[in-house]
Amino acid sequence: MQKRCLLNVAVALCLLGQGYLAISAHAADEDKTVVAEMGEARLSRGQLQNMLSAMPVEKRQALLGNPTVLARLVQEEVVRLYLLQEARKGGMDKKPEVVMAMRQASEQVLLNQYMAELVKPGADFPSEALLQEAYDKNKAKWRSLKRVHVAQIFLPVSPDEQKNRAVQQEIVRVYGEVLQKKVKFGDLAKKYSQHRESAEKGGDMGWVTGDKLLPELAPLFMSMAANEVYPPVRTTMGWHIFKLLEKELAPIPTLAEVKDGLVKAIRREAMLAKEQEVMESVLKEHPAKVHKDLLPK
Repeated sequence: MQKRCLLNVAVALCLLGQGYLAISAHAADEDKTVVAEMGEARLSRGQLQNMLSAMPVEKRQALLGNPTVLARLVQEEVVRLYLLQEARKGGMDKKPEVVMAMRQASEQVLLNQYMAELVKPGADFPSEALLQEAYDKNKAKWRSLKRVHVAQIFLPVSPDEQKNRAVQQEIVRVYGEVLQKKVKFGDLAKKYSQHRESAEKGGDMGWVTGDKLLPELAPLFMSMAANEVYPPVRTTMGWHIFKLLEKELAPIPTLAEVKDGLVKAIRREAMLAKEQEVMESVLKEHPAKVHKDLLPK
């Protein structure tokens, strides 16, 4: 059965390579050619075309350019259709709770599409002036770390929770010593840090580029000033007390470099605001009457 499914997928991909799999909704409605099957489940080329047409252009182009990934998608879809058939054969779609859930899901899809049409900004939104204004206001947010020069005191974590609690207590105690400033940070690192390579250098880890940092550490170092010591931080590796020695920031990207993401963010924000306006407008024009005395208690 699986071989037959894969054979039909291969045929579909051959047709794709010959240009027969054009993205056309009209053709999709007419094309009943089976491109994959499993048991009684069938996936037609028309259905596949409709699936592809509904995808974002970038994703669709990526799939059409990668026959292996497209074949996997087709196989997953025919498995889904097969399981749906089995569920219906077993009467799953007749169960009251399933009927209700299906109805709610269907209504939500309809509502989402309706709201999307109501709040969708025009194709020319945002204007170049609005883009420039948003870019100028958020320049600081576009800053990123090029590299940081840090020192640390490190204590590893253990699979044993009881030992972990002891490690946490120890790192807090060591941090207390750091705050007292009676002993230099480097000397405390040599004494307590269990990252041997940096401990031998007084905790100095040298320069680390931004792309090599753990994701949670980049914002932390961005917020720190030179020679500042940060309270104990837990990562997947263990507990750290970081001292920022120096940092270099990457150049602020140009508007052209961030334009695509900025456009999406502004449009998304505008749609959310419009959704709220629509809800308030509907309530104003058609006040809802809630019979509180009839609500379940």
